[in-house]
Amino acid sequence: METKLLFSADNPPLSVIAAAKVTGIEAPIDASLSSGSEPSLVFSDRWELRGAPVLLRYIGHVAKSGYFNGRNSVESGKVELGD
Repeated sequence: METKLLFSADNPPLSVIAAAKVTGIEAPIDASLSSGSEPSLVFSDRWELRGAPVLLRYIGHVAKSGYFNGRNSVESGKVELGD
C-alpha cells in the first residue's frame, strides 16, 4: 500500500521523517498543508493517520528493522505509555 507524508512547510515533523528513513519506510513528502496543520500519513486506500505521536507509533508497529515498539506486548505497552 502506498503512503504519502503531508505536513506544513513551517513545521516539518522531523522525528517522523527520521523514523521513516531509519526503518526504510518510503513515503513521498508533501509540505503543502496550511500552517499549523498536523502532519498526516495518507494511504492509497484513503485511510489517514494524523499527528506526530500517532505516526511514530504506526512506524514503530510496521518497522521491520529493530525493536522500535518493543520485543513483546509488555515492552510495546511501555513504549505506548512513554515509560
